[in-house]
Amino acid sequence: MKKLALALFALGATVTSQAADLKNVFEQALANDPQLAAEVALADANAQSEGLARQAILPTVTLNADIGSSNVEVGDNPEQEFDTTTYSLQATQTLIAPESWYSYGAASAATASAEIERRKAEQSLVVRISEAYFNVLRANAGLASAKAQEAAVKRQLEQTQQRFKVGLIAITEVHEAQAIYDGATVELIAAESQLDIAYESLALLTGERYDRINPLKEDIPLTGPIPADRTLWEQKALGQNLDVLIAEKSQLSAERNHKSKISGHLPTVNLVGRYTSTDQLSTANPDQDDITSTYVGIQD
Repeated sequence: MKKLALALFALGATVTSQAADLKNVFEQALANDPQLAAEVALADANAQSEGLARQAILPTVTLNADIGSSNVEVGDNPEQEFDTTTYSLQATQTLIAPESWYSYGAASAATASAEIERRKAEQSLVVRISEAYFNVLRANAGLASAKAQEAAVKRQLEQTQQRFKVGLIAITEVHEAQAIYDGATVELIAAESQLDIAYESLALLTGERYDRINPLKEDIPLTGPIPADRTLWEQKALGQNLDVLIAEKSQLSAERNHKSKISGHLPTVNLVGRYTSTDQLSTANPDQDDITSTYVGIQD
């Protein structure tokens, strides 16, 4: 057990001396399981890709400001200086953009697929944690049984040796008892090893090394499904099967990606609104000239 604990320390696992229950173990696995962490990271990455694809179809607003000065001299007229300030505000909304729309649809479907994969990983973790936890309990029970068996066989060996010493039995019976005890010792060592392996498997999921875990309560209430309608639950299982949902979303993403690629040559249509204000001041005309213009139209 000590060698195993040192090995887990080298892998980055921590050791807890308090007994843990199934709820504690599952919460620690949620934070430390590498398989679930990979699915969460993938879901986050797809969500970011969806956000980037969505930006291509969202309205954009552009604000520009230009300040310029020029000197103009015509013939014998005195040189004039012109100061010009221009402000422009433009808003653009995509109306028709097949390539961008299909790209966004593909990214959205990929995000949905990754989110379902994350849910599947969580469900898988529940199963793996439960199996690992129950394996520890089973190994504990096996070790307790092996210890009891070893102790009982040891007493029988001692009794057999005493009977041989007083001449009640032959040496062959001592050899038989010794062989039985040796077998019980081997089973005890195997049970200890099995418990070590079970604890190690649990630690790989949670990042924690446990000295002991709590057994399940004996009075756990077990209730049937509500409503107790087999057909209803079968329909729900078929309609909510995560593998089926993942396949559907993946197919949808692939179809939209394909449509996006073949839509690159199609025209795009944008609704554009623009407001421009120009202020011009010259030495010949100290009164400021204000020129404004507005534009609303369709552009490609």
